[in-house]
Amino acid sequence: MKLPEPVLKAINEYLRARAYCAERPSGGDALFVSTSNRHKNGRLTTRTISGIAKRATRKAGFDSPRLSAHSLRHSAVTLSLLAGADLADVQAFARHTNITTTQIYSHTVDRINSSCENIISDAIFLYPQRKEIKQNGSKNKHLSTQ
Repeated sequence: MKLPEPVLKAINEYLRARAYCAERPSGGDALFVSTSNRHKNGRLTTRTISGIAKRATRKAGFDSPRLSAHSLRHSAVTLSLLAGADLADVQAFARHTNITTTQIYSHTVDRINSSCENIISDAIFLYPQRKEIKQNGSKNKHLSTQ
């Protein structure tokens, strides 16, 4: 996988720092290894990664049961598509074995990019107010038609 230069630099710095550990990591080709007594130098468990993500989101000021390592992964995939990434590239990034799994995210992006919700909301909440303002002769720029 191709990594941006700042990410590659940070990983290499981490690997140099990790090399100072007394024991050789037993996690095989794992990039990040455990420091716990039970799994020392082994692969991080899913539970550990979830805990790291939860602590980071709380530290950033976001404390919601809906925020998880999985929701962050979902956000990364969605943001990649919103930024114009190719579906096949996003599939490889997300390590989806089937392209249809990745296409589910593209439907979310289509909905985000759709203006239907805004058109309906404006029709319900803004247009009646605009009509009333015009009838009353108000010059309120915020609600006047453009």
